Amino acid sequence: MIFSLPTATLSAFLAALVLAGAFVYIRRFDGTRAISWWAAAMIANAARQLVNFASAYYGTTQLELASNLTLVGVGTLFLIGTLHFLGYARHVKWAIVGFAAAAVGCAYSDRKSTRLN
Repeated sequence: MIFSLPTATLSAFLAALVLAGAFVYIRRFDGTRAISWWAAAMIANAARQLVNFASAYYGTTQLELASNLTLVGVGTLFLIGTLHFLGYARHVKWAIVGFAAAAVGCAYSDRKSTRLN
């Protein structure tokens, strides 16, 4: 079967929402803070897939920066959740510093690439 790009991104959006719902449900029974961070990461991933869907559906690249920034945010939220799960919550500040550096890098590279076009 062949699916279009909007169909694939909408499917990824729905899958991320289902996984986020599973994390929220598990959080009710398990008090681990890491699960909350992972649920937030999956919600951010769903938002990213929704931005990708809008970009593919309307055929525009104007939302590329938003997609890249949410991808960096997803990775950071997963990292923070993993640090909490492993007991290294004191290192969360370095994950936030890494997010800020990556966000600046994304914004700079997007600005640079749009200037070349």
